[in-house]
Amino acid sequence: MDSQFNTNVYHFTSEVMTLLLEKFEGKVVGSADMNMGVIMKELFGDFKPGDKVIFPAQETETTDQPKKKGKKKKDPSEPKRPTTAFFFYTSSIRESVSKDNPGKSVGELSKIFGQMWADLSEEEKTPFKEQNEKDKERYAKELEEWKQNNP
Repeated sequence: MDSQFNTNVYHFTSEVMTLLLEKFEGKVVGSADMNMGVIMKELFGDFKPGDKVIFPAQETETTDQPKKKGKKKKDPSEPKRPTTAFFFYTSSIRESVSKDNPGKSVGELSKIFGQMWADLSEEEKTPFKEQNEKDKERYAKELEEWKQNNP
């Protein structure tokens, strides 16, 4: 058998036996104080097979906990993040690629841009990476100023 199943059965049996020993200590099995109905009532309360079961975790999720919040709203005064080298590259070739591929969707054009970027040598990527580094510096300065003005 599955070890997790065995573990669950062991813990359940342990809890049942502990409850029986605590609640029915000194009572005779089969007597009016300790018959099947009394034991089942003690273990399961008013539950009957076929009743809908609501677990305590489900109750708290639906009533106590607020719904998940969406994405945190960005402060409009916060500086824009730096542009990547790839986006500098795509903005430089977007017009010509769009002319050469009329009727292509944005997704198809993105695949073309990605392939063209991958085909570039490191030397050809250098000017765009330099633009990215300058933009990172700009962002760092603007962010520092913004943080000082918006604690």
